[in-house]
Amino acid sequence: MTAQDGVDLLGRLWNLLPLLVGDAWDELEPELAEQLEELAAAGTDAERGLITGRILQLCRPHEALREALAEAVRRDRNRSEDAPPPLPWAVTAAEAPAPMRRSARPAGDRWLAAETLDLPAGAHWRAGTAQLLAIGVAGGADRPPDIEPVPEDQLAGPEDIVLTVELRGAAGIEPVNVEFSLPPIGPAAGRAVFRVTPAAPGRLALHAVVLRKDTKAFIQALTIHVPVAPPGQPSSPGSVRSRAIGRPLDAAFDHDDADATLIVETDWITLQPHGLKAPWPHDAEALKAIAEAPRAVLREIAFGVLEDGDRDPVYQEGVTIPHTEHEKALAELVDAGRAMHNELFSPRGDDRLTAIGQALADLGSQGGGPLRVDVWSSRYLVPWHLLAFPGSGAAADQILGLRHRVSYVPTPHAAPAPASLRPADGPLRVVLALNPDLDERRDGRRDLVDGQRQVWQLRERVAAGALTVTAPPAADIADVLLTGQPPAELMYFYCHAGVGQKPGRLTPVTAWLAVGNGLQIYLIDLIIGWPAYFRFDPAPLVVLNACSTLMPQAVYASYAAELLGRGALGIVGTEAEVPAVFAAAWATAFFRYVLDGVPLADAAFRVTHDFLDEHRNLLGLAYALYCDGRIRVAPAVPGDE
Repeated sequence: MTAQDGVDLLGRLWNLLPLLVGDAWDELEPELAEQLEELAAAGTDAERGLITGRILQLCRPHEALREALAEAVRRDRNRSEDAPPPLPWAVTAAEAPAPMRRSARPAGDRWLAAETLDLPAGAHWRAGTAQLLAIGVAGGADRPPDIEPVPEDQLAGPEDIVLTVELRGAAGIEPVNVEFSLPPIGPAAGRAVFRVTPAAPGRLALHAVVLRKDTKAFIQALTIHVPVAPPGQPSSPGSVRSRAIGRPLDAAFDHDDADATLIVETDWITLQPHGLKAPWPHDAEALKAIAEAPRAVLREIAFGVLEDGDRDPVYQEGVTIPHTEHEKALAELVDAGRAMHNELFSPRGDDRLTAIGQALADLGSQGGGPLRVDVWSSRYLVPWHLLAFPGSGAAADQILGLRHRVSYVPTPHAAPAPASLRPADGPLRVVLALNPDLDERRDGRRDLVDGQRQVWQLRERVAAGALTVTAPPAADIADVLLTGQPPAELMYFYCHAGVGQKPGRLTPVTAWLAVGNGLQIYLIDLIIGWPAYFRFDPAPLVVLNACSTLMPQAVYASYAAELLGRGALGIVGTEAEVPAVFAAAWATAFFRYVLDGVPLADAAFRVTHDFLDEHRNLLGLAYALYCDGRIRVAPAVPGDE
């Protein structure tokens, strides 16, 4: 037994491991990363076999992860002489760490990383002993360049920007130098340095937030893990590891910052440019419970049942909602959003946390129209746009997503965001996956799918070559995802979705999309079918308009994590089930704005308000954008007035 199949699958599942492992991921990730790096450096098959055994032993205590790997481990253990052999060991050892390395930093040729200064080879950090930690720019290697200090008057050139670093964690932290300059290209002329004294042995977790000095705009947040030995005791040295979320460094020069940025880490939450930060006391399970209330209300609105009992399912039959039904739905959603706000930012907690909650409520209070709010988080847990703030009665503008344009910006494995979805030298390429089964009803057929197809075909004809639309048959859609062919800047799914059942539990790897004719595309089949180094080219925006479906958020989070890890530009999808009739109407309106050149966040915001203002329909709030909301189609695709 070599455990080779198991570790191969572990590498393929890397993007989903936070969902499979939960809160324990913060502790497990650096341990697995160290072992995977050792695997890549091993020189013999015997060494590789021993290391993979240690890797699977680390996975064993985590039930969902253990079950996800069980079949591969069993296949490896029971492989007969007649069975096809696995890939050469050297190939597996090289490919398994690749997703881990990609997920550790934002896209681009330069990134931020951490390293220890003046630490002799083979030495390690010790509890109670101060050590210098540097945060700087890396590129082409996993460690920051070894740059000698330069005079202060030479740090910033005329086109450079100055970055400032805040570091916190359970250790004594003394800033030595918190600023360094970043040139438009090439290495930085310095790095931030801190004197860190670990309080206890074990694995020290530090958190760094990197900002532009002049605007206080958020650039990146790093989680840094350092193994710390007890005083006076020998210990195997371990490397300093860092994982970053945030914008590619080159994006720091675009001067188009969000009006507010919420950075949600495991232990801290930060609001910029307000300069507010607080310990984050909620673990993953608590956040899931807190977030369930507004999602549940959206489901109840969509399918006709609220706390006051059964009601006519008006949201399923049409788009325009009677005034009385709307008032009831709005009151329920505002109450749920207020409850979520109070639980996240309770006055009983840290005053710093309460201040962030109040600052979110005060955003835009000086007027000036809707703001752009970006949320950065490595986990898809909280529907921040459904927050509702204190006020008398129930008014739509108490809900964050009806006040401001909210985007959940993809974490490090996202592709760099282009200025336009449409290539400068050609048409916008679109692939449609429209499930015809959605038009089947007990009381006869409807034309939701055909209607959307006709809208796209009409726009393609009017566009005169600026738009190409492909609608593969259901049997070919899995191959489109597996190969990225035909290439597309936009992939649109109008379908059912769900989560299949593994023995005794629901797991992210069993998420599926029903694409028509009884065909389901399981996420695990894509994970196994993709070559290890597969990346979408071009990087598509994927719109998952999964309607009338159980547990869409689980499907959404699973597919979002994996598609982003494979290079998708972003994901747009539903936080809660929506009726097919609304999903079709929403898509037609959303894509009309997008093709007209409206930025994605503005398009989603306008559609939500259009349905609210013209039809008293709140279900636009079921959609969330996990993409850079500034992206647009430019030049716009010609349309028929």
